[in-house]
Amino acid sequence: MNKKETFGSGVAIQYAAVFSMFLSSTIFYFLIAHLLSTTLVGSISLIYAIMSISGVFFVLGFSQGLEHFISYHLSRGNYKNVRAIIRRISMLAIASSIFAFFALYLLSPIIAIKLFHSYFYVTFIRIIGIAVSAFVIRDLFSSILLGLKHYRTYSLSYIFVNIFSYFFPILLLLFSGKAMYVIIGMAISGIINAILFIVLIY
Repeated sequence: MNKKETFGSGVAIQYAAVFSMFLSSTIFYFLIAHLLSTTLVGSISLIYAIMSISGVFFVLGFSQGLEHFISYHLSRGNYKNVRAIIRRISMLAIASSIFAFFALYLLSPIIAIKLFHSYFYVTFIRIIGIAVSAFVIRDLFSSILLGLKHYRTYSLSYIFVNIFSYFFPILLLLFSGKAMYVIIGMAISGIINAILFIVLIY
């Protein structure tokens, strides 16, 4: 009975994490559609897409392999190897996040012209570089959680991440009235989310 309850609560938390993402994103886009012009809403949507695609690109698929290797050594009691993997992936996460930031910083004029047809968005893209570098750290450290089989902690953390990542930028927009603060909010929330997962591991 306890196993069933544990399994049931685990599934419920996992669904809650997924639901929090859909609900938060729906409310986010509903609010910005009413608070900003159509052009700015489209621009913010495209910036979100750039952030998501760039984040996945700079992680380079390491997260899936990381989860597998940690789980493999953990199941065999090779705790020394697990600690070594975590240390190495921590260094990789820092290096990849720095590379991601500078890559987007340097490419921002090209991205702005190609996608937005204006240099006005260069600053936006450079700020998003901060969010992308934070995403890289968050993604790799969240994979460590999965590899360590801390599924409940992982799901609960993502409930916070999903809600905070969408509502914090909206709060900044409401207080400032400026679209730029949505982008700043994305960067700040990304940093806080990354710190959260680092703390959960260490």
